[in-house]
Amino acid sequence: MSDRPPRRFAPRTPPGPPAAGSGQESPAGPDRVAKRETVAMYDALAYVLAGPLTFGAIGWAIDALADTAVFLPLGILGGMALSLYYVWFRYGTQ
Repeated sequence: MSDRPPRRFAPRTPPGPPAAGSGQESPAGPDRVAKRETVAMYDALAYVLAGPLTFGAIGWAIDALADTAVFLPLGILGGMALSLYYVWFRYGTQ
């Protein structure tokens, strides 16, 4: 007899496409494509919102230190331009 405890789970199957007629959906099914597009949409929205907020905050800090009122609008506009360019570069060329 072996000293090993009995197995509680079935062994893992090797990765790969499911067998024909097994009832499993393929890895690139329509649900997975729709989910990937939804995730990409939320990623793009996060980039578009984070750019102006981040660079606007940096501009606000520079304005507070320098006692001016120029860098906040420049930061917001620059952040928007950079974030839109990044979204276009990352998702618009697919």
